[in-house]
Amino acid sequence: LVGGSSGNIIQGMDDGAIAAGFFEGECTSSRITFHHLDDIELCLVAPKSWEAELTRPDWKELEKKPWIFVSPMCSYFRTIENVCREQGLQLTPRFRVNEDITVLNLVSESLGMTLTARNQVEMSGLGEKLFILPHYRASVPLCLGYQTARAHEPAIVAVRDAVLSVWEKVPETTVSKAPKKSTKQGGQRVNLPVVSKGRRS
Repeated sequence: LVGGSSGNIIQGMDDGAIAAGFFEGECTSSRITFHHLDDIELCLVAPKSWEAELTRPDWKELEKKPWIFVSPMCSYFRTIENVCREQGLQLTPRFRVNEDITVLNLVSESLGMTLTARNQVEMSGLGEKLFILPHYRASVPLCLGYQTARAHEPAIVAVRDAVLSVWEKVPETTVSKAPKKSTKQGGQRVNLPVVSKGRRS
C-alpha cells in the first residue's frame, strides 16, 4: 500500500508501478480506466482570528495573506492554481506541506490560510480555531483507477469489486459494454448507477 498525492498515484498507475489507486481530480491519461466514487467538497480555510476581515467576498484581500500550499502533484494545488488564473491573483506561499493535518495545524496557529477538503476540517478537531470562508465552494471527484490493459487481472478485479460494493455502486456486467466517455480529455471514465442513497459506513 502506497500513500501519495493524486498526481503521483496517477503516474504510478500509468507506468505500471501501482496496480490500482484512489485519486482526486482529473485523470488525463488515456491508458487508465477510472470509476467515479464521490465528490470531495473543497473550501478555503483561514485562522479564526481572521474571520472579521475575510467574511466579505474579496479575492484581493486574500492576496495579502500568507498561504500554505500542498504538493504541486496534489489536485488541491491545481484547484488553487485555477482560482489564481481566473481571479488574476498572485498568492504568496509561506509554507509547502504534503500532509493535511499538518496544514490545518499551521492554519490554526495563524501562520497562513489554505484550500483543503471540508471533511478534513470537520475531522481535524481544530474547528474552533479555523474559519471556512463562506463565499467559495468547489469540489473534485474521488475516483478509483487502474490501467485499462490490466483490467482483467484477478487482483484488480477483486479490488475494484470490493471498492464499488463499499461505495454502493454496480460494476459493469460485461467487458464488451462500451463505458460512457468522460467529457474531459484522456482517461476512460466509467459512470456507474447508484443502488442506494443510504449513508455508507
